[in-house]
Amino acid sequence: MWTIFTNELGGQVLLAFFSSLLVALSITPLIIRASHIHDLTAKPNYRSSHQAQIANSGGIALFISTTIAVLFFSRLLEASNALFIIIAALVLFFTGVIDDYKPMPVIIKFIGQFLPAILMLLSMNKEFFLVPFFIYSSEWPSWVGYFFWVLSIVAIINTYNFIDGIDALIFQFGTYANLVFGIYFLLAGEVNLAVIAFALAGGILGIYRYNVRQHKKIFLGDSGSLLIGGLIGLFSIKFLDLSANEIYIQRSALLLGILFVPVADFFRVIIERLTVGKSPFSADRRHIHHIVLDHFKYSHQKTSMIILVFQMLITGVFYLFNMLIGQHIVLFSLIMLLSYLIGFRFLEKHWNISVATKI
Repeated sequence: MWTIFTNELGGQVLLAFFSSLLVALSITPLIIRASHIHDLTAKPNYRSSHQAQIANSGGIALFISTTIAVLFFSRLLEASNALFIIIAALVLFFTGVIDDYKPMPVIIKFIGQFLPAILMLLSMNKEFFLVPFFIYSSEWPSWVGYFFWVLSIVAIINTYNFIDGIDALIFQFGTYANLVFGIYFLLAGEVNLAVIAFALAGGILGIYRYNVRQHKKIFLGDSGSLLIGGLIGLFSIKFLDLSANEIYIQRSALLLGILFVPVADFFRVIIERLTVGKSPFSADRRHIHHIVLDHFKYSHQKTSMIILVFQMLITGVFYLFNMLIGQHIVLFSLIMLLSYLIGFRFLEKHWNISVATKI
């Protein structure tokens, strides 16, 4: 696999990755200092796991480093769909920036997510979109596919916003997903998307070292998590769009495997909150990272690494079963999702974890 990085295109994405990494490493300390000077920080409250004011501007460093790398090492501006992708990324970024420093009403925040989702679909310039696991959805009314994918991209945006609950987690998951998609797009000849994915991964890693330290620390903030989630949503639909019709269902299952933990945990938490009569966006400790953290008492970084390894194993299992039992992969995917939903419900009770305690 490493031979893909030895040609010109491979070198291009590696340059994007390392340039974004170096820019992020260089500007993050400056952004931390500016955040404290201008009081743009996350202040501790009853939900916080930190006791000091922490710079909440990691998304700004991510946006700058990724943008510079993409401008220098891709031809995105020459692409016919560039304007839709650029505007979508800008809307997500500025929605997050505003919400980081002056929390906005939920409806306005959702508009800042639905609009980019629509723009990302428009960038594909397609008459209809297939629904994952349903190869014959091409025969359905075209609005069904559009509606499904708008909701799906918004859901993916929020899955990555939800997992940004402890140090390191979204950094590790964001890096993992972007590298997986980046390698796939490079192999598929989608150089612009590969450069974006590798540049995003490099920027995330550059900020990561400032998130896991105790002093001069920074959070990614909604400006970063919304941007990561939105672009992963774009990569997801492109990942399926590049597949041949005869392997669409198998590719759908593999996509679920790549995003399994964030997506499954998002729906598990939403379902559990609704079943007890709470708002799906209320604060509690039902997330997988809180359950592992509360039971094992590990550090944030170790907890994040355990969950990432679990995610990587899940991806491998989906890939293996996709190769062995492709015709039954839909049933396998359903079993995996149900096992996750039921399994963590059991752990909550077995480990006697209070989901209502302070974050």
